[in-house]
Amino acid sequence: MTDPLEVLRQPLVPLEPDPAFAARLRNRVRRALTEGETMTASAATVTAADGDIVYLSLRIPDADRARDFYRAVLGWRFGTGDDRPGTPHEQNSRQVQGQAIHIGIWNGQADDGVGNPGIFIVRRVADLATAIGRVRELGGTATEPFQNEHGVMSNCRDDQGNAFTLVEMPGDEPRSPLNGERPGDIVYITMSPGDEERGSRFYGDLFGWEFTPGHVARGLNVDGPRPMTGMWGGTGRPLLEPVYGVADIAVAVRRIRELGGTATDPHREPYGLAAEGTDDQGLSFGLMQLG
Repeated sequence: MTDPLEVLRQPLVPLEPDPAFAARLRNRVRRALTEGETMTASAATVTAADGDIVYLSLRIPDADRARDFYRAVLGWRFGTGDDRPGTPHEQNSRQVQGQAIHIGIWNGQADDGVGNPGIFIVRRVADLATAIGRVRELGGTATEPFQNEHGVMSNCRDDQGNAFTLVEMPGDEPRSPLNGERPGDIVYITMSPGDEERGSRFYGDLFGWEFTPGHVARGLNVDGPRPMTGMWGGTGRPLLEPVYGVADIAVAVRRIRELGGTATDPHREPYGLAAEGTDDQGLSFGLMQLG
């Protein structure tokens, strides 16, 4: 009779761990040793795509003005239903079509924790129940899961009161591009949660992100989320500030000024031409012509 324990005598074959998981686990071990953090099994539930932005909404006083502004500056296209009367929600909403991630404009009641004007975002997670528990463990708040037409979601705030929403998506669902794919896409976004060190601990533990010092005071590079992300501490900047890709930055700057917004002259960065601006309702953003 074959020995049922024969398999235990086979040579051990080492497995190569997933690099992203190894980096997250290494970071949690480091924090446990240096900061007294309690290790839990939750690190294993984080996927590479956790924390990616899947929806971004401009919260702004006049959605129609914003639609006309961004259509002229960025070439955004809008759904045909955005020009017709509808429900109160639809009347307040304008949805952008054809960009790498879903983008909308909303002029209804602004949520607490989101500026007006400001940016509201929805981030994906593979395991919503675990993410809700982690948000609460880290000092934030999260509603119980609810179902709507977009999926199973939870409205959250981080430990500094900044609002965001989580939606459950399979971990193998395709990710959005790192720096956009076409003009009008978001190529970069800056988070300004208040205290950047607290922010890095909260979002690093929640999504498995890694942080390294940036090139400006109180700035951090963020390794993990898409679109590409940075974090900045201190005051004087909005909670979230997107940078949009454009094909011709000189044309975009001229249109911004013609439409009543403000824009700096383009300047050269290592990755392309950049400018900073605000729309005609005071919402700030950046422009980037890559290359």
